[in-house]
Amino acid sequence: MIIKQMRYLVLSVLCFAFLTAGKASAEDILLVTHEFRPYSWVDKVGIYKGASVEIADLLFKKAEISKKWRIMPLKRAYGYVKKTPNTCLFPLQRNQEREADFQWVSPIMINRFA
Repeated sequence: MIIKQMRYLVLSVLCFAFLTAGKASAEDILLVTHEFRPYSWVDKVGIYKGASVEIADLLFKKAEISKKWRIMPLKRAYGYVKKTPNTCLFPLQRNQEREADFQWVSPIMINRFA
């Protein structure tokens, strides 16, 4: 199972301006993901699927924060989220180059990557 293989690669819910949005915001948080099976993808009928999508969906439901979904290539998503408030990019490996670019909320998965 995927969970047993997870160790070192941190796939995090990554949010830019997410912490300041809070529950009081009238705006939805835009969750931006990219095709990265088995963690995130969109099926043939437009339903967002994958392990990280399920985790993010549960977290937002529990926090009672409304959200919208969008999928785009990782490079475009990375640039889009850096300049757009109330957006969240996931899954994304946390590393030193990216550390200062975003407000990291929490690891949602830890993986051994070779």
